[in-house]
Amino acid sequence: MKDYYTIRCIASAILVFMTFTVYGQSENFDKGKAAFLDGKHREALTFLNQAVHNDKFLMKGKDIPVAYAYLAIIRNEHLSKKLELGNVSMIQQSPGLLNSTISDVTNALKYQDNSSKSLVNKAYNQMIENAMHIGKIVTDSLLYLDLETQVEEAKSLALILNYELKDLSDIDKDNWELHDMIGLSYYILDEPDLAMLEFKRGRDIYNDQAETKVSDLHLYNCVYSTKYNYKVSKNYQEAYNASVDGHKIIMVLMDQVNPDSLSHLKNLAAIDGTFSSIQSRVENMNIISSNKE
Repeated sequence: MKDYYTIRCIASAILVFMTFTVYGQSENFDKGKAAFLDGKHREALTFLNQAVHNDKFLMKGKDIPVAYAYLAIIRNEHLSKKLELGNVSMIQQSPGLLNSTISDVTNALKYQDNSSKSLVNKAYNQMIENAMHIGKIVTDSLLYLDLETQVEEAKSLALILNYELKDLSDIDKDNWELHDMIGLSYYILDEPDLAMLEFKRGRDIYNDQAETKVSDLHLYNCVYSTKYNYKVSKNYQEAYNASVDGHKIIMVLMDQVNPDSLSHLKNLAAIDGTFSSIQSRVENMNIISSNKE
């Protein structure tokens, strides 16, 4: 009798589960979607958050990426308005706005299907635009500092940059600037191995895309990558490759510098001297290795 009762309970549970699977529906999702389409974003945010956190087993598969995409779009639009101020103080006072959007987009990408792809792409593109805006604001402030002497100020900004952007590393495959920014934040925060990983991704994307834009940020990538791989990790081939990339940037920057900016030209020449010196040393090592063989 006991076994019969147990079997009936299991059968009932399976039937309930199948009913939810086939006919299930999240009221929170329906209300959130309706509010979103009516432009009531604050109300939509409340319902959609409840849907993705509490009602996933009730939602139709196609509704899950849509819910996450709606959440990301709402947060992106809110963040875009705040970024109109365009200063570091706003970012410092509103930590995690971008990071939470990245989480929503990551989940939307995870569950997306053909019917939700367009909406998810919209959320993704908005997120990248906001990430670039935040990254440039913080990075410009960082590069204004003397990173050798203003250590605490630099680490404070690097913490913000890293917290907001680091989760983009696994989902962005095309934006070398974002990887340069993440790499710079890791380097300043004394995480050189992670920094080198991001810097290499940035240089690989830059070279694969035959990018012609030059920037101080990408030059920092090449400088730090060359020195660290040569002096610390002893990865001489990677040091050589980074120095070659850096030399190309220096040549372009020198052509763009005002001839009256003598100090800037001297700085660029000094950096290029380091690149050339390391290239010569690595080439000599290769000659010695070849002779031994």
